[in-house]
Amino acid sequence: MLQLFPDRTARDNEIRSLYRLGDDVWVGTRFGVWRLDTHTMALQEVPFFQGGRSPIVNTITSDAQGMLLVGTYSGMYRIDPQSRQYVMFRKHQALLPTVNVRSIFLDRSGVIWLGSRENGLYYARHSKSAFSSLQAVLPRLDPEQLRQTVTAVTANERYIWLGTAAGLLEIDREHETLRKLSTAGRVNALVQGQQHEVYVATDAGLFRLTPGGTLSAVTAPFASLPNVAANIRDIKVDADGSLWLGLWGDGIVHWQPGSTTATSYMSKEMRQKIGDAVQALAVDDTSVWVGSRYSGVYQVDKRTGQVQIVDSTRGLALPSQDVQCIEPGNAGQLLICTATGLVIYNPTTQQQELLDKRAGLPSENIFGAFVDKHHDLWLMSSKGLTLRKDQTQRTITFTVQDGMVATELVFNAFYNDGRGTMYLGTIEGLSIVEPSYIWINEVPPKVAVSGIRINNQRLPQSMMQQP
Repeated sequence: MLQLFPDRTARDNEIRSLYRLGDDVWVGTRFGVWRLDTHTMALQEVPFFQGGRSPIVNTITSDAQGMLLVGTYSGMYRIDPQSRQYVMFRKHQALLPTVNVRSIFLDRSGVIWLGSRENGLYYARHSKSAFSSLQAVLPRLDPEQLRQTVTAVTANERYIWLGTAAGLLEIDREHETLRKLSTAGRVNALVQGQQHEVYVATDAGLFRLTPGGTLSAVTAPFASLPNVAANIRDIKVDADGSLWLGLWGDGIVHWQPGSTTATSYMSKEMRQKIGDAVQALAVDDTSVWVGSRYSGVYQVDKRTGQVQIVDSTRGLALPSQDVQCIEPGNAGQLLICTATGLVIYNPTTQQQELLDKRAGLPSENIFGAFVDKHHDLWLMSSKGLTLRKDQTQRTITFTVQDGMVATELVFNAFYNDGRGTMYLGTIEGLSIVEPSYIWINEVPPKVAVSGIRINNQRLPQSMMQQP
């Protein structure tokens, strides 16, 4: 017979729960959880959080990820069986820490059900939420300062920069401070340069920000172009560090930081229709792809400067000439957002795919689109954030009910940091998304016949059970 404390009372040696996972048996006791090595029959205590006292265990089970779930007198805890250590739920050691959790059940859809002694039945998902806000991540910041429409966003490991209608916000995550910077105009786009500087594209011109330092106006690109107005709608950084600026009514400008001259393209094309503007840019090795407000898509050859319209003669039939984003897709494709759907266009094969309401989109007015490192497609609209998993036709839309700050997203206001976090501008502030924590129910529902009616008369249950 194995005992935890051979020299102590029977009550102290009470075994309250047993659970086998692989070759190990996990033992719930009045003094926390112990691991029994079935080969050596040795018992080893799982150390509790530093400074705390192991709770009395009621039950042990595991979830779909192989983590141990432990129901105790003081809530539900989680243990990593590989490291044999307790793991926090985000910032909390336990779920329902004031509840005596007596039983745990995980259903086939991934929902966890917790039975308590005197507090009834609870259900939830115990995994970390995929959606959060700045207020949740940085609670010391004034929430009222964060509750405004975010028109542009970029970030690094320390700072988050937000564009607004009134200027620029710089948030220092390390010190949990916020700094307001005036730009004298609406911020339309933000991008980080090769020297870690941040370029700010606004209605009133171009600005350069040193992180944590000075914001200064950049006038050099327009000094040599007196007939070009500095109303910048989009900005992209090329591989050589040069900037491409998309303008309202004046085409695009190419400028190398440090240079006193710049080159203008497409002024003639953008002045053919009153109110036309460059709304989106995408840059690859050979071309700049330009999305306009009224004239569809253009391609500018970076070597020769030649401008070409991209239309049905090249396999592109846009559902609307109002192009709101152009972003790189999978395998050399372009994602083209329009007011009436998303077009996935392959310039090489000159083939396209249209996604609209027939494909399950909640709205055809697409504000932004991008693909993540898993090649999954994300779409932004006024009806939420829509995910289309790679190699599938299934679409899933996330809204404020899923944890987003607001359902309505903002025109082209997103940033993917490439490390597993996405930042989305909404009409109520910034939503932070970690896609790896998004839970998707892949279990198909069971089909069952609950009743049969003939001439509006319900068939008796006894007849339904007959062969």
